[in-house]
Amino acid sequence: MTDIGWAFLSQRSRQKLGLWPLMLSNAVISASAAFIWRLGWKAQLIAWPVAAGTVLWLAVWGRSRAEAAAPPVPGAGELLAVELPASGRTADLSAAAPVRSAGSVTVSDVIRYSWRARRWHHAGDPEADRTAFLAGQAFRVVAFRRNEGRWGRGRLTVGGQPLAVTWERAALPLAGPMRARGARSVPLAPPSRIALTRPFDAARDRFPQVNDWLYTVVTISTPDGHEKLAVPTIDVPLVHAALELANAEESRD
Repeated sequence: MTDIGWAFLSQRSRQKLGLWPLMLSNAVISASAAFIWRLGWKAQLIAWPVAAGTVLWLAVWGRSRAEAAAPPVPGAGELLAVELPASGRTADLSAAAPVRSAGSVTVSDVIRYSWRARRWHHAGDPEADRTAFLAGQAFRVVAFRRNEGRWGRGRLTVGGQPLAVTWERAALPLAGPMRARGARSVPLAPPSRIALTRPFDAARDRFPQVNDWLYTVVTISTPDGHEKLAVPTIDVPLVHAALELANAEESRD
């Protein structure tokens, strides 16, 4: 049994994910459009194809950099090798509001934490999440659920006494490709565990997010069958720990 999986994953997660080239392409679109509109029609015939080619090149280059820097997908065997405390959680903080996990932080979270720290702050640390979780902190993890051949946006709520892991459908959007179908909530009742993990296949999975390289497809076996979720890769160990400790708590009762 080893704890190296957590350290390795968090170490890779601290690397820059190469997202700035993708943001740069958006800036080029805005700047070039404002400039090209002021040109004569003959100049525009040349400028528009050049701008479109530049944006396309930046998008492809940015995606390749982001994919190369993305954290590795942990295998189911690696997750099972992670040592979890036999005593389980040391406290229950379910009365406190759940917090976002490291892979689920928003842009506003990053800006707020960076402003407070007076330096760049990624606002997410998988190791800190693990420590807080074992101390009883509840978490919210972004999770897309595969149902009826499509991915629906939602989240996993982890916490409570006894420990429970539940997928909940997102309130927004009200329609569109990311709107989840089916039940509003799906409890992952014990015994449930991660049976398979794999990276996204862009052609097969048709993921509604543009940053699919940051997610891992997780197949979870449950008493009723299995659930397929897309979870931020750096949050997969947290989800695994929550399921395994929920199983352990259930077996002790």
